[in-house]
Amino acid sequence: RRFWIKPSVRFLTNYLKEHPVDIVITTGPPHSVHLIGLHLKRKLKVRWLADFRDPWTGIYYYKELKLSRLADRKHSRLEEVVLREADVVTVVGDHMMEEFSNKVERPYPVITNGFDEDDFGVQAKALIDGKFSIAHFGTIYPLANPLKFWDVLADKVKSDSSFAQMLEIKLVGKADHTVLSTIAEAGLDSYVRKIGYLPHNDVVIEMQKSQVLLLLVNTTPQAKGILTGKLFEYLAARRPILCLGPTDGDAAKLISNLNAGYNTAYSDDNSMRSIIDAYFEKFKQGNLMCESTNIGQFSRRELTRQMAEVLDKMLA
Repeated sequence: RRFWIKPSVRFLTNYLKEHPVDIVITTGPPHSVHLIGLHLKRKLKVRWLADFRDPWTGIYYYKELKLSRLADRKHSRLEEVVLREADVVTVVGDHMMEEFSNKVERPYPVITNGFDEDDFGVQAKALIDGKFSIAHFGTIYPLANPLKFWDVLADKVKSDSSFAQMLEIKLVGKADHTVLSTIAEAGLDSYVRKIGYLPHNDVVIEMQKSQVLLLLVNTTPQAKGILTGKLFEYLAARRPILCLGPTDGDAAKLISNLNAGYNTAYSDDNSMRSIIDAYFEKFKQGNLMCESTNIGQFSRRELTRQMAEVLDKMLA
């Protein structure tokens, strides 16, 4: 995605000479946008903030790109140049901050993803699902397929008739065919409600209606730093979260600190079983609720304030 760099630099160089700005902000991926910022800083001596929403060479699928040694070295070199030459580099989480610090030692302000308060202005508590719905939103890729989790649900269905009567697995978005096959093999096909893609407003309502929100990180070594925007919308929906992913990752830490739900590893079926048992017991008692606190710090209003502070310091 590099072929827009030269024409963009050429256009923006002329534009910025006629319309000067205090700071250029680049946000990626695609990380080629940071190379545009790099050239503008060098040519125009303008202040430059590089904002990373995802890692560069540390992204979990980087090795799947099957790059040549030369291409890999070039990616690493360009990444280091951006980290060194940007006036400020912002990141979305602690793990990315540590990863970048090991490459280029400097401060990395953390500004996470977040949620728009206006999207969640109307709570749908009166519409909460009557069934014990475990809902996943977005795409489920093969790397995130929770094999043991489907087995845990299947075992509970067989051993607990009340659970079998009340279980509903909601898939809002797309699930890879291998994921759907695994669910069918576990004997859970009849419990699945495939909703498909929805407008964002309807997605928010479905989140608020669901009994449990399922967050699947993935099983790669780089998964510790994954903090998707979806997690913050889950927080805003104020329904209990069940996160499958690294127990020492950024997502797990956030969910634990905010008392927003539980996190367990993909391999820990005993922990999954305990969490499902606890959630279902509360569901039967009519008090399955999320007791998360202090989520306002992740509203886009607050995150914008944090970014404004960073920009003010750049101009001081």
